[in-house]
Amino acid sequence: MVVLAGCGQKGDLYHPSEAAAARRATLPQTLTPEALKPAAPASAP
Repeated sequence: MVVLAGCGQKGDLYHPSEAAAARRATLPQTLTPEALKPAAPASAP
């Protein structure tokens, strides 16, 4: 059996370094459901 898969990316793969890329989610962040993420600390009154 032979399997061939691709993502459709054209050109070289790279890690973006521009300012807009800094605010994007990482792969683990996109795969972790909200229910499993730690709760934000409560603010003091």
